[in-house]
Amino acid sequence: SRALQEHGCPAKPCLGPDQPCLVVPQIAQTAVETSPCETYQFGTDCYFRVMWVMRTGLWTNPEWYQGLDMWSSFEDVQHHLMQKHEVCAKEPCPAVRNPFPRMPSMSTNAACNSLIPVQALGLPDIWPLAEGIQEKCFDEMHAVRQQGEQNKESWLVEEDKKLMKGRNWCWVGFKEFGCHRTWSDHLTWKEMQALAVKSEVTVPMDFRPVQIPELCDKRENGAPIDWTPEELARSKDWFDKFVSVYVLSLATSARRPKAQQCLQGDGINFTFVDGIDLRQPGALFNAQNEGFVPLDFNFERAQAKAYTEGQNMGGAGSI
Repeated sequence: SRALQEHGCPAKPCLGPDQPCLVVPQIAQTAVETSPCETYQFGTDCYFRVMWVMRTGLWTNPEWYQGLDMWSSFEDVQHHLMQKHEVCAKEPCPAVRNPFPRMPSMSTNAACNSLIPVQALGLPDIWPLAEGIQEKCFDEMHAVRQQGEQNKESWLVEEDKKLMKGRNWCWVGFKEFGCHRTWSDHLTWKEMQALAVKSEVTVPMDFRPVQIPELCDKRENGAPIDWTPEELARSKDWFDKFVSVYVLSLATSARRPKAQQCLQGDGINFTFVDGIDLRQPGALFNAQNEGFVPLDFNFERAQAKAYTEGQNMGGAGSI
């Protein structure tokens, strides 16, 4: 309606008469043509190429990207690709720095004072949605999971609904298509919800997963700060005194040397903790006798549970 449009809401009505509408933001922003620089945003070809180089290319084909390494910033990679005339057409703009001023001094006393009461942050936000809307989100997520597979009989779908009763399926779709599939893209929750709405797995009703999003859901507030050498040295001293680092992994893991190289390169003292590889003969029996795994643990039952629709873990496991 015209009234909704005047208030910035889409013309299409919301799913409930009392539900607020959500103005879906435009994620990919187009720079002014006269701008001498542009740090490409999520949704552009250059952005996806830069992220591929940072996530994959630097590890699989480092010879392609001489001068770059795992510490290279987004801007460094974009500059490199621009010089190679590879997807990115413009130089990146200067990196955004954290707008918050540094504390004027850093206490040399203990890290915290247990006598000072912890500030109450309030109750977490909830997303109350009608049962019909929840069922719609369930059907959408179920349809996504069934793509390319043999569809289940209708009575099995109904059994899935009974087993998964109590879950907010609009929130599940929100997280899966907004957060989990773009976890390193540094999107705000509002932008992530827009992606999930576009994928038709959640609803365009306003929801704030974090408190005070005006402060906590801004990318620039997590940007780097230009610390002085003295501040870095003092923080490193604090870390060494108060933080113990343990790396949990399998003793046979091929990633151990890389983890060791990375942590030692940063001067971080750490200890490897061996995980239990239940694939080895007798490992479960030994772990139960040593008290690491409950005696009544049933591996086959746990695996069967992992394959259910509600868990959807397949053969994935953890240490």
